[in-house]
Amino acid sequence: MQKNLDFINTGAIFPPFDERTRLNKYRDSKLLFEGKHDWVFHRWAKTSGYEALNVIVNWHRRLSVLWADMLFGQRPEIKAENQELLDETIQSTDFINRLYESAIDVSRFGTGLFKVRYDGGVIIDTIPPDIWFPVVDPRNLKDVKQHVLAWKYSDADNFFLAVEIHTKNDVSYRTYSLTRDDGVGTMLEEEIETHNLGKFLVVPVNNVTTSDSLMGVNDYDDINPILEEIEMRLTQISRVLDKHADPSMYGDETALEFNERTGEYVVRGGGSFYPVSDENVKPGYITWDANLQDAQAQIKTLMQQFYVITNTSSAAFGQLEQGLAESGSAMKRLLMATLIKSNRMKTQYTPAIVRILIIASELSNRNGGGSFGAITVEFRDSLPEDTTEMTNNEVMRYSNGLTSLESALGRLDGVSGDALETEINRITVQETNNDGRNENI
Repeated sequence: MQKNLDFINTGAIFPPFDERTRLNKYRDSKLLFEGKHDWVFHRWAKTSGYEALNVIVNWHRRLSVLWADMLFGQRPEIKAENQELLDETIQSTDFINRLYESAIDVSRFGTGLFKVRYDGGVIIDTIPPDIWFPVVDPRNLKDVKQHVLAWKYSDADNFFLAVEIHTKNDVSYRTYSLTRDDGVGTMLEEEIETHNLGKFLVVPVNNVTTSDSLMGVNDYDDINPILEEIEMRLTQISRVLDKHADPSMYGDETALEFNERTGEYVVRGGGSFYPVSDENVKPGYITWDANLQDAQAQIKTLMQQFYVITNTSSAAFGQLEQGLAESGSAMKRLLMATLIKSNRMKTQYTPAIVRILIIASELSNRNGGGSFGAITVEFRDSLPEDTTEMTNNEVMRYSNGLTSLESALGRLDGVSGDALETEINRITVQETNNDGRNENI
Protein backbone atom coordinates (compact mmCIF):
# COMPACT_ATOMS: atom_id res chain seq x y z
CA MET A 1 0.00 0.00 0.00
CA GLN A 2 1.18 3.51 -0.84
CA LYS A 3 0.44 6.82 0.86
CA ASN A 4 0.84 8.93 -2.32
CA LEU A 5 1.94 8.78 -5.97
CA ASP A 6 5.65 9.44 -5.28
CA PHE A 7 6.50 5.84 -6.21
CA ILE A 8 5.87 6.56 -9.92
CA ASN A 9 7.55 9.97 -10.00
CA THR A 10 10.67 10.50 -12.12
CA GLY A 11 13.71 9.17 -10.26
CA ALA A 12 11.81 6.62 -8.18
CA ILE A 13 12.65 2.89 -8.30
CA PHE A 14 9.87 0.62 -9.53
CA PRO A 15 8.51 -1.47 -8.00
CA PRO A 16 8.93 0.35 -4.65
CA PHE A 17 11.00 -1.50 -2.06
CA ASP A 18 8.20 -1.57 0.51
CA GLU A 19 6.03 -3.60 -1.91
CA ARG A 20 8.59 -6.25 -2.80
CA THR A 21 7.74 -8.65 0.02
CA ARG A 22 4.14 -8.73 -1.19
CA LEU A 23 5.19 -9.08 -4.83
CA ASN A 24 7.65 -11.88 -4.02
CA LYS A 25 4.88 -13.73 -2.23
CA TYR A 26 2.68 -13.40 -5.32
CA ARG A 27 5.54 -14.73 -7.44
CA ASP A 28 6.02 -17.77 -5.19
CA SER A 29 2.27 -18.50 -5.10
CA LYS A 30 2.13 -18.37 -8.90
CA LEU A 31 5.05 -20.82 -9.16
CA LEU A 32 3.43 -23.19 -6.65
CA PHE A 33 0.14 -23.14 -8.55
CA GLU A 34 2.04 -23.95 -11.76
CA GLY A 35 3.78 -26.92 -10.09
CA LYS A 36 7.27 -25.33 -10.10
CA HIS A 37 7.86 -26.24 -6.47
CA ASP A 38 11.65 -26.57 -6.85
CA TRP A 39 11.77 -22.81 -7.37
CA VAL A 40 10.12 -22.17 -4.00
CA PHE A 41 10.91 -25.13 -1.73
CA HIS A 42 14.62 -25.14 -0.91
CA ARG A 43 14.88 -27.26 2.26
CA TRP A 44 15.17 -30.46 0.22
CA ALA A 45 18.35 -29.29 -1.49
CA LYS A 46 19.85 -28.20 1.84
CA THR A 47 19.12 -31.45 3.68
CA SER A 48 19.75 -34.03 0.96
CA GLY A 49 22.24 -32.50 -1.44
CA TYR A 50 19.90 -33.10 -4.39
CA GLU A 51 18.89 -30.08 -6.45
CA ALA A 52 15.35 -31.16 -7.37
CA LEU A 53 12.33 -32.82 -5.84
CA ASN A 54 11.60 -36.12 -7.49
CA VAL A 55 7.89 -36.13 -6.69
CA ILE A 56 5.72 -33.01 -6.88
CA VAL A 57 2.10 -33.38 -5.80
CA ASN A 58 0.34 -30.15 -6.75
CA TRP A 59 -2.14 -29.78 -3.91
CA HIS A 60 -1.88 -26.00 -4.30
CA ARG A 61 -3.63 -26.06 -7.65
CA ARG A 62 -6.17 -28.65 -6.51
CA LEU A 63 -7.05 -26.50 -3.50
CA SER A 64 -7.49 -23.27 -5.49
CA VAL A 65 -9.53 -25.00 -8.18
CA LEU A 66 -11.68 -26.61 -5.46
CA TRP A 67 -12.68 -23.20 -4.07
CA ALA A 68 -13.40 -21.88 -7.57
CA ASP A 69 -15.58 -24.94 -8.22
CA MET A 70 -17.41 -24.54 -4.91
CA LEU A 71 -18.21 -20.92 -5.75
CA PHE A 72 -18.82 -20.93 -9.49
CA GLY A 73 -19.02 -24.58 -10.55
CA GLN A 74 -22.75 -23.92 -10.63
CA ARG A 75 -23.57 -20.52 -12.09
CA PRO A 76 -25.07 -18.11 -9.55
CA GLU A 77 -28.53 -16.75 -10.33
CA ILE A 78 -28.08 -13.09 -11.29
CA LYS A 79 -31.30 -11.16 -11.91
CA ALA A 80 -32.12 -7.61 -12.98
CA GLU A 81 -35.11 -5.58 -14.13
CA ASN A 82 -33.72 -5.65 -17.68
CA GLN A 83 -32.85 -9.34 -17.64
CA GLU A 84 -32.29 -9.59 -21.39
CA LEU A 85 -29.64 -6.85 -21.42
CA LEU A 86 -27.98 -8.29 -18.31
CA ASP A 87 -27.79 -11.78 -19.86
CA GLU A 88 -26.32 -10.34 -23.06
CA THR A 89 -23.63 -8.51 -21.06
CA ILE A 90 -22.80 -11.57 -18.95
CA GLN A 91 -22.38 -13.59 -22.13
CA SER A 92 -20.45 -10.97 -24.13
CA THR A 93 -18.01 -10.29 -21.25
CA ASP A 94 -17.65 -14.00 -20.37
CA PHE A 95 -18.40 -12.82 -16.84
CA ILE A 96 -18.85 -16.25 -15.23
CA ASN A 97 -15.39 -17.34 -16.39
CA ARG A 98 -13.97 -14.05 -15.11
CA LEU A 99 -15.51 -14.85 -11.72
CA TYR A 100 -13.94 -18.33 -11.81
CA GLU A 101 -10.50 -16.87 -12.60
CA SER A 102 -10.78 -14.37 -9.78
CA ALA A 103 -11.72 -17.14 -7.30
CA ILE A 104 -8.45 -18.90 -8.13
CA ASP A 105 -6.59 -15.61 -7.55
CA VAL A 106 -8.37 -15.07 -4.23
CA SER A 107 -7.14 -18.48 -3.11
CA ARG A 108 -3.54 -18.32 -4.33
CA PHE A 109 -2.88 -14.58 -3.87
CA GLY A 110 -5.43 -13.58 -1.22
CA THR A 111 -6.97 -10.97 -3.53
CA GLY A 112 -8.76 -11.05 -6.88
CA LEU A 113 -9.22 -7.91 -8.95
CA PHE A 114 -11.76 -6.84 -11.57
CA LYS A 115 -11.59 -3.85 -13.90
CA VAL A 116 -14.64 -2.63 -15.80
CA ARG A 117 -14.27 -0.46 -18.92
CA TYR A 118 -16.10 0.53 -22.07
CA ASP A 119 -14.63 0.11 -25.54
CA GLY A 120 -17.47 -0.18 -28.03
CA GLY A 121 -19.20 -2.28 -25.38
CA VAL A 122 -18.78 -3.20 -21.73
CA ILE A 123 -15.60 -5.18 -20.95
CA ILE A 124 -14.88 -6.88 -17.61
CA ASP A 125 -11.27 -7.92 -17.03
CA THR A 126 -9.57 -9.88 -14.27
CA ILE A 127 -6.25 -8.33 -13.20
CA PRO A 128 -3.31 -9.98 -11.45
CA PRO A 129 -2.72 -8.25 -8.09
CA ASP A 130 1.04 -7.93 -8.73
CA ILE A 131 0.32 -4.82 -10.85
CA TRP A 132 -2.00 -3.29 -8.22
CA PHE A 133 -0.70 -0.51 -5.95
CA PRO A 134 -3.57 1.05 -3.97
CA VAL A 135 -2.98 4.53 -2.55
CA VAL A 136 -4.63 4.81 0.87
CA ASP A 137 -5.35 7.46 3.47
CA PRO A 138 -2.42 7.37 5.97
CA ARG A 139 -4.96 7.71 8.79
CA ASN A 140 -7.11 4.81 7.56
CA LEU A 141 -5.49 1.99 5.60
CA LYS A 142 -8.91 0.71 4.51
CA ASP A 143 -9.75 4.01 2.79
CA VAL A 144 -8.49 3.75 -0.80
CA LYS A 145 -7.98 7.11 -2.49
CA GLN A 146 -6.64 5.82 -5.81
CA HIS A 147 -6.17 2.44 -7.45
CA VAL A 148 -2.89 2.44 -9.38
CA LEU A 149 -2.18 -0.30 -11.93
CA ALA A 150 1.44 -0.29 -13.10
CA TRP A 151 3.52 -2.77 -15.08
CA LYS A 152 6.79 -2.85 -17.03
CA TYR A 153 7.15 -3.70 -20.70
CA SER A 154 9.74 -3.26 -23.43
CA ASP A 155 10.24 -3.06 -27.17
CA ALA A 156 13.42 -4.08 -28.97
CA ASP A 157 15.65 -1.49 -27.29
CA ASN A 158 13.74 0.43 -24.62
CA PHE A 159 11.93 -0.20 -21.36
CA PHE A 160 8.69 1.46 -20.32
CA LEU A 161 6.30 1.71 -17.38
CA ALA A 162 2.57 1.68 -18.16
CA VAL A 163 0.42 3.27 -15.45
CA GLU A 164 -3.31 3.61 -14.88
CA ILE A 165 -4.40 5.90 -12.03
CA HIS A 166 -8.04 5.29 -11.13
CA THR A 167 -10.03 7.81 -9.12
CA LYS A 168 -13.79 7.69 -8.56
CA ASN A 169 -14.43 9.93 -11.55
CA ASP A 170 -11.62 9.43 -14.06
CA VAL A 171 -8.70 7.29 -15.20
CA SER A 172 -5.28 8.69 -16.09
CA TYR A 173 -3.35 6.55 -18.59
CA ARG A 174 0.38 7.31 -18.51
CA THR A 175 3.57 5.96 -20.07
CA TYR A 176 7.00 6.53 -18.49
CA SER A 177 10.43 5.65 -19.75
CA LEU A 178 12.23 3.12 -17.57
CA THR A 179 15.95 2.60 -17.14
CA ARG A 180 17.54 -0.84 -17.17
CA ASP A 181 18.03 -0.64 -13.40
CA ASP A 182 14.26 0.00 -12.91
CA GLY A 183 14.49 3.75 -12.44
CA VAL A 184 11.38 5.72 -13.47
CA GLY A 185 12.23 8.23 -16.21
CA THR A 186 10.22 11.02 -17.77
CA MET A 187 6.51 10.78 -18.50
CA LEU A 188 6.19 10.26 -22.25
CA GLU A 189 2.43 10.59 -22.61
CA GLU A 190 -0.76 10.97 -20.61
CA GLU A 191 -4.42 10.59 -21.50
CA ILE A 192 -7.26 11.25 -19.06
CA GLU A 193 -10.61 9.53 -19.48
CA THR A 194 -13.47 10.99 -17.46
CA HIS A 195 -16.48 8.85 -16.53
CA ASN A 196 -17.92 10.74 -13.50
CA LEU A 197 -19.53 7.60 -12.03
CA GLY A 198 -18.50 8.51 -8.49
CA LYS A 199 -16.99 5.02 -8.05
CA PHE A 200 -13.80 3.15 -8.91
CA LEU A 201 -13.69 0.99 -12.04
CA VAL A 202 -11.36 -1.37 -10.14
CA VAL A 203 -13.13 -3.78 -7.76
CA PRO A 204 -11.12 -6.03 -5.39
CA VAL A 205 -12.39 -9.23 -3.75
CA ASN A 206 -10.45 -10.54 -0.76
CA ASN A 207 -9.94 -13.78 1.08
CA VAL A 208 -9.69 -13.45 4.88
CA THR A 209 -8.74 -9.90 5.88
CA THR A 210 -7.70 -8.30 9.15
CA SER A 211 -8.26 -4.84 10.59
CA ASP A 212 -4.72 -3.74 9.74
CA SER A 213 -4.53 -4.98 6.14
CA LEU A 214 -6.22 -4.05 2.87
CA MET A 215 -5.15 -7.27 1.13
CA GLY A 216 -6.48 -10.73 1.88
CA VAL A 217 -4.56 -13.71 3.25
CA ASN A 218 -3.76 -16.44 0.73
CA ASP A 219 -4.45 -20.15 1.21
CA TYR A 220 -0.84 -21.21 0.62
CA ASP A 221 1.35 -19.77 3.38
CA ASP A 222 -0.02 -21.99 6.17
CA ILE A 223 0.19 -25.22 4.15
CA ASN A 224 3.57 -24.69 2.48
CA PRO A 225 5.62 -26.31 5.30
CA ILE A 226 3.26 -29.30 5.34
CA LEU A 227 3.32 -29.84 1.58
CA GLU A 228 7.08 -29.33 1.38
CA GLU A 229 7.53 -32.03 4.02
CA ILE A 230 5.15 -34.39 2.18
CA GLU A 231 7.00 -33.93 -1.11
CA MET A 232 10.34 -34.46 0.63
CA ARG A 233 9.13 -37.73 2.13
CA LEU A 234 7.66 -38.92 -1.17
CA THR A 235 10.87 -38.02 -2.96
CA GLN A 236 12.97 -39.89 -0.39
CA ILE A 237 10.75 -42.96 -0.72
CA SER A 238 11.02 -42.75 -4.50
CA ARG A 239 14.82 -42.50 -4.41
CA VAL A 240 15.10 -45.44 -2.00
CA LEU A 241 12.89 -47.64 -4.18
CA ASP A 242 14.78 -46.62 -7.34
CA LYS A 243 18.08 -47.41 -5.67
CA HIS A 244 17.04 -50.91 -4.69
CA ALA A 245 14.92 -51.76 -7.74
CA ASP A 246 18.07 -53.12 -9.45
CA PRO A 247 19.98 -54.88 -6.62
CA SER A 248 23.73 -55.39 -6.77
CA MET A 249 25.44 -58.82 -6.64
CA TYR A 250 28.33 -60.29 -4.69
CA GLY A 251 30.36 -63.45 -5.36
CA ASP A 252 33.69 -64.88 -6.46
CA GLU A 253 35.76 -62.54 -8.58
CA THR A 254 35.99 -65.22 -11.29
CA ALA A 255 32.50 -64.09 -12.34
CA LEU A 256 34.03 -60.87 -13.63
CA GLU A 257 34.94 -60.50 -17.29
CA PHE A 258 37.32 -57.97 -18.82
CA ASN A 259 35.71 -55.46 -21.18
CA GLU A 260 38.31 -54.50 -23.74
CA ARG A 261 36.34 -51.48 -24.90
CA THR A 262 36.10 -49.88 -21.45
CA GLY A 263 39.16 -51.50 -19.86
CA GLU A 264 37.12 -52.54 -16.81
CA TYR A 265 36.10 -55.83 -15.22
CA VAL A 266 32.33 -56.29 -15.30
CA VAL A 267 29.84 -59.03 -14.56
CA ARG A 268 27.86 -60.53 -17.40
CA GLY A 269 24.36 -59.06 -17.50
CA GLY A 270 25.41 -55.64 -16.19
CA GLY A 271 24.75 -54.08 -12.81
CA SER A 272 27.08 -53.65 -9.85
CA PHE A 273 29.15 -56.61 -8.61
CA TYR A 274 31.19 -56.83 -5.43
CA PRO A 275 33.90 -59.56 -5.46
CA VAL A 276 34.28 -61.60 -2.28
CA SER A 277 37.59 -63.34 -1.56
CA ASP A 278 36.06 -66.05 0.62
CA GLU A 279 35.57 -69.09 -1.63
CA ASN A 280 32.92 -70.51 0.71
CA VAL A 281 30.53 -67.63 0.08
CA LYS A 282 27.94 -68.41 -2.57
CA PRO A 283 27.04 -65.66 -5.07
CA GLY A 284 23.88 -63.72 -4.27
CA TYR A 285 22.03 -60.41 -4.40
CA ILE A 286 22.53 -57.60 -1.93
CA THR A 287 18.99 -56.91 -0.76
CA TRP A 288 17.47 -54.42 1.69
CA ASP A 289 14.25 -54.75 3.61
CA ALA A 290 12.73 -51.37 2.77
CA ASN A 291 10.59 -50.69 5.85
CA LEU A 292 8.88 -47.43 4.88
CA GLN A 293 5.92 -47.65 7.22
CA ASP A 294 7.14 -44.77 9.41
CA ALA A 295 7.49 -42.47 6.39
CA GLN A 296 4.05 -43.43 5.11
CA ALA A 297 2.53 -42.87 8.57
CA GLN A 298 4.07 -39.41 8.69
CA ILE A 299 2.65 -38.56 5.26
CA LYS A 300 -0.79 -39.64 6.45
CA THR A 301 -0.49 -37.45 9.57
CA LEU A 302 0.64 -34.48 7.49
CA MET A 303 -2.32 -34.92 5.12
CA GLN A 304 -4.69 -34.84 8.10
CA GLN A 305 -3.18 -31.51 9.14
CA PHE A 306 -3.53 -30.27 5.56
CA TYR A 307 -7.26 -31.03 5.62
CA VAL A 308 -7.70 -29.29 8.99
CA ILE A 309 -5.85 -26.12 7.99
CA THR A 310 -7.56 -25.82 4.60
CA ASN A 311 -11.09 -26.50 5.91
CA THR A 312 -11.38 -29.50 3.61
CA SER A 313 -11.46 -33.29 3.83
CA SER A 314 -10.54 -36.15 1.57
CA ALA A 315 -14.19 -36.19 0.44
CA ALA A 316 -13.78 -32.67 -0.99
CA PHE A 317 -11.22 -34.08 -3.43
CA GLY A 318 -13.29 -37.10 -4.44
CA GLN A 319 -11.65 -39.59 -2.07
CA LEU A 320 -14.61 -41.32 -0.44
CA GLU A 321 -14.53 -44.42 1.72
CA GLN A 322 -17.39 -46.79 1.03
CA GLY A 323 -20.46 -46.12 3.14
CA LEU A 324 -19.40 -42.67 4.39
CA ALA A 325 -21.57 -40.58 2.07
CA GLU A 326 -24.57 -42.55 0.87
CA SER A 327 -26.83 -39.48 0.72
CA GLY A 328 -26.64 -35.76 0.09
CA SER A 329 -27.05 -34.93 3.78
CA ALA A 330 -24.22 -37.33 4.70
CA MET A 331 -21.97 -35.66 2.14
CA LYS A 332 -22.79 -32.25 3.59
CA ARG A 333 -21.83 -33.45 7.07
CA LEU A 334 -18.46 -34.64 5.71
CA LEU A 335 -17.94 -31.28 4.02
CA MET A 336 -19.27 -29.06 6.82
CA ALA A 337 -16.04 -27.03 7.22
CA THR A 338 -15.65 -26.76 3.44
CA LEU A 339 -19.22 -25.47 3.03
CA ILE A 340 -18.75 -22.96 5.85
CA LYS A 341 -15.73 -21.43 4.12
CA SER A 342 -17.51 -21.55 0.76
CA ASN A 343 -20.48 -19.68 2.23
CA ARG A 344 -18.15 -17.07 3.74
CA MET A 345 -16.59 -16.50 0.32
CA LYS A 346 -20.07 -16.13 -1.19
CA THR A 347 -20.75 -13.26 1.22
CA GLN A 348 -17.56 -11.62 -0.08
CA TYR A 349 -18.50 -12.09 -3.73
CA THR A 350 -22.17 -11.08 -3.58
CA PRO A 351 -21.63 -7.32 -3.04
CA ALA A 352 -18.63 -7.36 -5.41
CA ILE A 353 -20.68 -8.90 -8.23
CA VAL A 354 -23.45 -6.34 -7.69
CA ARG A 355 -20.89 -3.49 -7.68
CA ILE A 356 -19.23 -4.72 -10.88
CA LEU A 357 -22.55 -5.04 -12.71
CA ILE A 358 -23.77 -1.65 -11.50
CA ILE A 359 -20.62 -0.10 -12.99
CA ALA A 360 -21.18 -2.05 -16.20
CA SER A 361 -24.82 -0.92 -16.26
CA GLU A 362 -23.93 2.75 -15.83
CA LEU A 363 -21.21 2.60 -18.47
CA SER A 364 -23.64 0.91 -20.84
CA ASN A 365 -26.39 3.44 -20.16
CA ARG A 366 -24.10 6.43 -20.70
CA ASN A 367 -23.10 5.05 -24.07
CA GLY A 368 -26.67 4.43 -25.22
CA GLY A 369 -26.79 0.73 -24.43
CA GLY A 370 -29.40 0.89 -21.69
CA SER A 371 -29.41 0.09 -17.96
CA PHE A 372 -29.85 -3.23 -16.15
CA GLY A 373 -31.93 -1.76 -13.33
CA ALA A 374 -31.81 -3.24 -9.83
CA ILE A 375 -29.54 -6.31 -9.55
CA THR A 376 -29.73 -9.30 -7.20
CA VAL A 377 -27.37 -12.26 -6.81
CA GLU A 378 -28.24 -15.65 -5.37
CA PHE A 379 -25.63 -18.41 -5.17
CA ARG A 380 -26.68 -21.99 -5.72
CA ASP A 381 -25.80 -24.83 -3.38
CA SER A 382 -22.15 -25.74 -3.80
CA LEU A 383 -22.99 -29.46 -3.89
CA PRO A 384 -25.15 -31.21 -6.51
CA GLU A 385 -28.65 -31.90 -5.26
CA ASP A 386 -29.56 -35.43 -4.18
CA THR A 387 -32.94 -35.57 -5.98
CA THR A 388 -33.89 -38.94 -4.47
CA GLU A 389 -33.36 -37.70 -0.95
CA MET A 390 -35.21 -34.43 -1.67
CA THR A 391 -38.17 -36.30 -3.15
CA ASN A 392 -38.39 -38.67 -0.19
CA ASN A 393 -38.31 -35.73 2.23
CA GLU A 394 -41.07 -33.87 0.38
CA VAL A 395 -43.23 -37.02 0.16
CA MET A 396 -42.81 -37.57 3.92
CA ARG A 397 -43.70 -33.96 4.74
CA TYR A 398 -46.72 -33.97 2.42
CA SER A 399 -47.98 -37.33 3.74
CA ASN A 400 -47.78 -36.05 7.33
CA GLY A 401 -49.56 -32.80 6.52
CA LEU A 402 -46.47 -30.65 7.10
CA THR A 403 -46.51 -28.98 3.68
CA SER A 404 -48.86 -28.35 0.78
CA LEU A 405 -48.64 -29.96 -2.64
CA GLU A 406 -47.95 -26.54 -4.16
CA SER A 407 -44.99 -25.86 -1.86
CA ALA A 408 -43.54 -29.35 -2.30
CA LEU A 409 -43.69 -29.16 -6.10
CA GLY A 410 -42.26 -25.64 -6.07
CA ARG A 411 -39.22 -26.77 -4.08
CA LEU A 412 -38.69 -29.96 -6.08
CA ASP A 413 -39.24 -28.68 -9.62
CA GLY A 414 -38.37 -25.01 -9.14
CA VAL A 415 -41.62 -23.89 -10.79
CA SER A 416 -44.13 -21.23 -9.78
CA GLY A 417 -47.11 -19.29 -11.08
CA ASP A 418 -48.97 -20.68 -14.09
CA ALA A 419 -46.47 -23.51 -14.60
CA LEU A 420 -47.02 -24.72 -11.04
CA GLU A 421 -50.83 -24.49 -11.36
CA THR A 422 -50.73 -26.45 -14.64
CA GLU A 423 -48.65 -29.22 -13.03
CA ILE A 424 -51.04 -29.49 -10.05
CA ASN A 425 -54.04 -29.78 -12.41
CA ARG A 426 -52.29 -32.60 -14.28
CA ILE A 427 -51.60 -34.46 -11.02
CA THR A 428 -55.24 -33.99 -9.94
CA VAL A 429 -56.56 -35.35 -13.26
CA GLN A 430 -54.15 -38.29 -13.06
CA GLU A 431 -55.23 -39.14 -9.49
CA THR A 432 -58.92 -38.96 -10.52
CA ASN A 433 -58.34 -41.30 -13.46
CA ASN A 434 -56.40 -43.72 -11.27
CA ASP A 435 -59.23 -43.75 -8.70
CA GLY A 436 -61.74 -44.52 -11.47
CA ARG A 437 -59.69 -47.44 -12.72
CA ASN A 438 -59.32 -48.76 -9.19
CA GLU A 439 -63.12 -48.74 -8.67
CA ASN A 440 -63.64 -50.77 -11.88
CA ILE A 441 -61.24 -53.47 -10.74
